[in-house]
Amino acid sequence: MRLPVSGGQVLETGKGFHSSSPPQTVVRIAVYGALAVGLYTVENLIPSPLPWLRVGASNIAILLALYDLGTRGAVAVFLLKLLLGSILVGRFLTPFFWFAAFGGCASLLAMVLARMAAGRFMSIVGVSVIGGVFHNTAQLVVARLVMVPSNSVWFLLPVLELVGVVSGALVGVAARLVQLKLTECSGNQWFAADCAHREAERRKGNLD
Repeated sequence: MRLPVSGGQVLETGKGFHSSSPPQTVVRIAVYGALAVGLYTVENLIPSPLPWLRVGASNIAILLALYDLGTRGAVAVFLLKLLLGSILVGRFLTPFFWFAAFGGCASLLAMVLARMAAGRFMSIVGVSVIGGVFHNTAQLVVARLVMVPSNSVWFLLPVLELVGVVSGALVGVAARLVQLKLTECSGNQWFAADCAHREAERRKGNLD
């Protein structure tokens, strides 16, 4: 695909984010990973009514990686956040670590499947909402199995689902705003070429 740019020149587009060279992919994973770890660390410094119940701001970086680099990139960013973030906040291998691990795995799996099944019809906000709901549901299941030996814990499910919807929507909107900012192609020929190719792929339904 050829894209006209300023000065009458024509720029050949590449394959988009999903076929970046290995060094570029590693750099992007590192950038998203640093963002995820930073957001995770800051969020865990803010007091919460329940230590394992958070908005999940670090999922902004994971969402961006999912839509930029695909499933493997998102998994890499999630693992960086989980391991480095938990070490930085002093929760590595504690009960809070396992809450984050199970909730994060469920959330990421749900977002990947939602994007694969309905990526052409569901926005990044919708995918994020699904991730938020599954994240809180998985954490409640872990709480029931490990910490609260009573079925009364399920009375919290509607509240946690609502919190998941709200937090997922907030994270999704934030991720979408970052996407829009990054894809402002004026003055950046590489982004212009990449954005044009990704839009063409999206319309064809070929984006993985």
